[in-house]
Amino acid sequence: EIRVAKKAIWDYDAVRREIARVVREAGYPHNVLVTFPMAQDCIKVKSNAMVSRVWRHPITSFLCCISCACLVGWPIERAATSKWRNMIASDFVVMLSPQDYVNRHADFIHSQITWSPTSLN
Repeated sequence: EIRVAKKAIWDYDAVRREIARVVREAGYPHNVLVTFPMAQDCIKVKSNAMVSRVWRHPITSFLCCISCACLVGWPIERAATSKWRNMIASDFVVMLSPQDYVNRHADFIHSQITWSPTSLN
């Protein structure tokens, strides 16, 4: 199993400031919190070998549990995969400046603001 962790190199603070600026310019009076959740930032590449496919199959896990073979099988599997497990970091630089990014997506940002001045009355 090989794991690849993706990481974007970007000025996230500048993006936060620019998005907050666009939201405030729209007249939004409340605090603005901009976050960047890292969903799906790790890719797992697994072997397509017959032994690997059989070991990963849910029926194998079920049979292992009911036969108590997991007491021996799982530690062996863990030791074998941890020996060969590799972690690769994939850093890439975002070529678009934060200002350009926010300017290109200003319409979308405005469409996500669900506040109107009449809602305060």
